[in-house]
Formats: sequence, structure tokens, C-alpha cells
Amino acid sequence: QNDHDNALKTLARAETVSRNNPFVLFQTGSILYRKNDPAFISYFDRLYNAVDKNDSNAVESYIKAFEILMKSHYEQKNFTRALTIAETINNHSASRDAVLTAAKAYYYQNNHVKAIENFEKIRLGNDDRLLLAGAYAGNDEKEKALAILRNLISNTTFRERALQDKNLNPLVSIIDEERSPQQPLQDQEPHENEDQ
Repeated sequence: QNDHDNALKTLARAETVSRNNPFVLFQTGSILYRKNDPAFISYFDRLYNAVDKNDSNAVESYIKAFEILMKSHYEQKNFTRALTIAETINNHSASRDAVLTAAKAYYYQNNHVKAIENFEKIRLGNDDRLLLAGAYAGNDEKEKALAILRNLISNTTFRERALQDKNLNPLVSIIDEERSPQQPLQDQEPHENEDQ
């Protein structure tokens, strides 16, 4: 704790000399992150803004900080900023988290085409497959949405989430009509789809 405080004092002095020095911003943000101080976000944002996004070495040097920053913005529902950072990361490295964050950010911004494009690049868990189904439905790709939803709908949690989604809700009715009375709803885990 005391070492962190001393380091922050030294970094604060260095920052007065060079306000946007990436190394100083990175070190300060990293210490604040380790201390669970949300001020790390502003330092990592300044770091992101200071780094030349066309310089692969510079981006790769700070990729971990950018991933943390992307996740923080996504969790705060700052989807535009999270998406910008995710795209930078994706331009310079193969990051499953950045692809997934981009897919979800596009989804929540109702850009279903770009959401689908990103979701389809990676293997998805069931929560994310439900979002993919919603993106398909929002993009008028009903059959693809139904194929995913049929697998997930047996789980009551996924069923409830689908009923709350404006794009998936009408598809739940279609699936219910397809079911025979001998197939009651069961609370079971859906099977992972190897294709997605």
C-alpha cells in the first residue's frame, strides 16, 4: 500500500512534466486499477487517446490496459467507447474478448448485421447464443434465430429472457405452437451448439 502511494506521488510529479506521457499514464492507471480505484479509467482513457492507433507496437504494449478499459466501458454501458476500443484491439491482435465485446456492443446499439458478423467469428456460450438469436431475429433471419432458440427454449431462464426480448418474443410463440402436448417445458440446460 505504502509503495503504491509513493509510486503515485512520483508519477504525479512526472505527469506535471509530461501530461500525456503514455508510460506515466499506464503506470498510474495500473496502480489505481490494482488498488480498485475507479480513477484508473480516466488514466487508461487518456492513455488510449495518447497512443497512435496505427502503431502496432504501441497498441500491443498497452493491450492489457485497453482490454481492461474496454471491459469497464462495456460494464458501464458506454457501448460506443467500448466498441471503439474493441475495434482497435481487434485490428492489432486476436482477442476473443474484444470480438465478443464488439458483438455485444453492436447488438445493444441495434446494429444487428455487425453484431452477427462478430458473434459468428467465435465460439459462443448459451447466453451469447441467445443474443445472436436476437440479432438474427432483428435482421429478419427468422430461421437462424429459431434454430438457436429451439435449443435454448427448454431452459426456463432462457425462455424468460427470450420473452422479454422484442425480437425473440414472437418466435417463442412459434416454437410453442410447434410443440406437441406431449412435450412439456422442462427446466434443463440447452445443448452447446458446435456450429456457433
